Amino acid sequence: MNSFEIYQDYLAVKKHFTTDYNYALYNGKVNVSVKTFEQRHDRYCFEKLSRHYDPHGLIVSNLLNDQKSYSRTLTSERAEKVYAAWKRRTQNLLVTIKNELNYLDMSFNDNFIVKDNVHPTLLKLYLGKKVSLETLTILCSLTGCGLKWDEQLHNDYVWEPISLITKKYPTFLKYDTAKVKEAIFSHFIENAA
Repeated sequence: MNSFEIYQDYLAVKKHFTTDYNYALYNGKVNVSVKTFEQRHDRYCFEKLSRHYDPHGLIVSNLLNDQKSYSRTLTSERAEKVYAAWKRRTQNLLVTIKNELNYLDMSFNDNFIVKDNVHPTLLKLYLGKKVSLETLTILCSLTGCGLKWDEQLHNDYVWEPISLITKKYPTFLKYDTAKVKEAIFSHFIENAA
C-alpha cells in the first residue's frame, strides 16, 4: 500500500468504528482526494506507515484500542505494542477464548444477566481486563446479548461505546464459528460435570 492508500484506509477504519459507515460494504473506500492528502501536515506519518509490514492491522488494532487515535500516534512505540498484543490474541484466537472462558461463571446464562442496572459478569470481566475485546465481541455476537444489554443498559456511559465496538469489530475479526462454538460448549459441559 502506498501512503495515500494507507491514509484512505485509516479514514475508513476510523469512520467504521465511530459512525454508521460500513467498511466491508464500501470495501474500505472513502471519498477523499490525493490533493487533500498532499495538504495534510501529518502526511509523513502515512509515509512511515507505508513501510510497515501490516499497516492495516496496525490501524485496526490501535483504533480498536482508542477510537480517537490520531495518525501521529500510529507511528509510536506504544502503537507497536498495541498491535503486537492484538496480533497475539487474534492469531491464537481459539487459545485466547479457551483461556478467558475460565474467568466466567460456570452457569453460562449468569454471565449475561443484567440485574438492577448492574453490569453483567461478562462485561465486568472485560472492564477488569480478564476477558479480551475479542472474547467479548464473539460471545456478544453468538448469544445476541449485546442487543439485550442495549435495552437494559440504555444511556449507560460505560456500555454504549463498548456496544458500538462489539457491533463493528466482527468486520475485522475472522474466526471459525464452529470451532469457537465447540470450545465454548465443551468448556461449560466439562465444568458442569
